[in-house]
Amino acid sequence: MTRRDYVLLAALVKRQYENVPEDEAMWEDGYCNAVLDMAEALADFCAADNSNFDRARFLTACGM
Repeated sequence: MTRRDYVLLAALVKRQYENVPEDEAMWEDGYCNAVLDMAEALADFCAADNSNFDRARFLTACGM
């Protein structure tokens, strides 16, 4: 994968995370946790794909 792919993935995750209404019910339903878990899983995948991958930078770009 390329840097462009990582940027696209982070933007997609961020969009999902930011589109959640500020409502406690969304947290209770687990949606927000699912988005956070997906960001972590993608970071794991990308890190395994590229030894130069910056996990912290990726998660920041995801809005975490």
